[in-house]
Amino acid sequence: MTDAERQERQRAARQRVELGALALELAAAKGFAGLTVKAMAEASAQPASVVEDLLGRDDDLVEYVIVEEMGQTFAEMTVMFGHDLPARDVVVGVCAYAYRRLADTVTFRELLDAQRQRLMEHTLGDRPETLILARDWLAEEYRLLGERAGEPIEADGAAEFSIRLMLSLLTSPQLGPDLSEDGVVEAIIRRWLLPGIFA
Repeated sequence: MTDAERQERQRAARQRVELGALALELAAAKGFAGLTVKAMAEASAQPASVVEDLLGRDDDLVEYVIVEEMGQTFAEMTVMFGHDLPARDVVVGVCAYAYRRLADTVTFRELLDAQRQRLMEHTLGDRPETLILARDWLAEEYRLLGERAGEPIEADGAAEFSIRLMLSLLTSPQLGPDLSEDGVVEAIIRRWLLPGIFA
């Protein structure tokens, strides 16, 4: 690779990071309905062809935001899984944090709004990569937690049940107690999730 090719790749990588940050800003401000190649081109003063080359078409922009938001949340949760606390306390802390963090993302605000069907196609339908990645990542974290704590955890089942519980809380917050009250999410996790993880 020549110096000119290397510099061009670095420039394109920087430009992609800048456009990615703009996609997150636009999604936060306008929702997924306002996150389009056209809107990105106008906001960045770049031709639409550059936006498409670096981030893809409209649906790819939505996917980018979903993956970025989930990736940031997973990174934060990974740190929490490493806390030197009893395993049950780690699970409660991580899952309660995940609920609050995810409830504040564009992805899950949109899940409760007009873009629900479009978003569900990204997470459950023909593009289920996000949930599969989340399940696999969480299963590995549960495996490691069980090893550190010396407690057997059926990691795959625990991961699937955790995700199902989180999705239930995120998509149906109006059912049951007020989830914004202190300790409510933690109590739900202790009552419904822990018995399924720790025999």
